[in-house]
Amino acid sequence: MAYLLFSAVGSYTWTMAKCNQQPRDSDSGYYIMRWMYDFVNTHQLHFPSTIPWTCRRQLVEKDIDRTVEQWHTMCPI
Repeated sequence: MAYLLFSAVGSYTWTMAKCNQQPRDSDSGYYIMRWMYDFVNTHQLHFPSTIPWTCRRQLVEKDIDRTVEQWHTMCPI
């Protein structure tokens, strides 16, 4: 199987994203929501010439709360 994959795709080098990453598994959805919100509202016009996710700062509780509030405003349940 590995040979078939290599022959179809060739050599591939993985590059780790240089962005903030959640410290706990339970936070991952909030990080994805934040990135999606930022992309749609701020970065989509300049993508891919600029990659916006270069900040490595972890989200604090205030950031997560703001993200949830923004999503509820855009997509009320």
